[in-house]
Amino acid sequence: MRMPAAPTPVTLVTGFLGAGKTTLLKHLLEGRHGRRLGVVVNDFGAIAIDAELIREVRGQAHTVRLTNGCICCTIRGDLLETVVQLGAQPEPPDAVIVEASGVSDPHQIAATFALAELAPITRLDSIIAVLDSDGYERVPPASRMLARRQIEAADLVLMNKRDLATAAQLSVLREEVRRLSPLARSFECDHCRVPWDLLLGPDGTASRAAHRQRAGPHDHTDHAAQYTSFAWESAVPLDAERLRDAIQAFPRSILRGKGFVQTVQAPEEEGEFHLVGGRASLARGRRWPGAPRTRLVFIAEHDAAAGASVRELLAAAQVHEVNL
Repeated sequence: MRMPAAPTPVTLVTGFLGAGKTTLLKHLLEGRHGRRLGVVVNDFGAIAIDAELIREVRGQAHTVRLTNGCICCTIRGDLLETVVQLGAQPEPPDAVIVEASGVSDPHQIAATFALAELAPITRLDSIIAVLDSDGYERVPPASRMLARRQIEAADLVLMNKRDLATAAQLSVLREEVRRLSPLARSFECDHCRVPWDLLLGPDGTASRAAHRQRAGPHDHTDHAAQYTSFAWESAVPLDAERLRDAIQAFPRSILRGKGFVQTVQAPEEEGEFHLVGGRASLARGRRWPGAPRTRLVFIAEHDAAAGASVRELLAAAQVHEVNL
């Protein structure tokens, strides 16, 4: 394999489920910063929804999907192989952006990139944590330690969704960030809109705000035991009103949902669906790139009954016959 002339800089984007990591990635790919990016997207579930969400804004970026596992543990080797291959291309990217799953521990990923044998090939230049300013306080108790560790690892913290948060929520979150990551830079924003140079560095490479050395081992998180992921697909359209009722009846263990929805109200328009805790949205407008088909993926705190319950509720929202 051809070795790169210089180590390929890597930026790791972390943050809990629904914070806005994919929004940040789209912002980077849409930017006119003149930099060729390699993108690695880690979807915890079996369907690569995040990679599809950025399909129309890739530009010259080379996107690789890593699915059905977490890059801080079960598919760690796949991550390394992918980044090495990106850097060894005839025209390697100026930088590689890795979007970690919302249930990944960035300390574990950073430790992987710190391996001595990788020094000539890659270097981890920055860890960006994206926070949901409105939803951070509602992170389930079982996941709060992970959410805090994502902040602790960060060099740059984006307090996203500022427009949805109250002044009191922002004040509490600012203090949380200062306490957990006192050396990190933090910015409050909407839709992850911050200047390119803060994200990629003025020379096209992300630069660590403070080259901190974090000593000591970190506990490994068994995501298979703590979280479960499941998907639902169907070519039968859903009724938007029934879908809303179904979402309201979802089990409380559901942390995140995303994907694409076909509704009887707008069958020719691809609906982009997002669910974060109790907040859901369905944006329509663009035509389906192929045959219409609802494809959804969910992440829940480990709950054996969650998948069956959600599938039953979604099936009840379907419309099998449409009277024209």
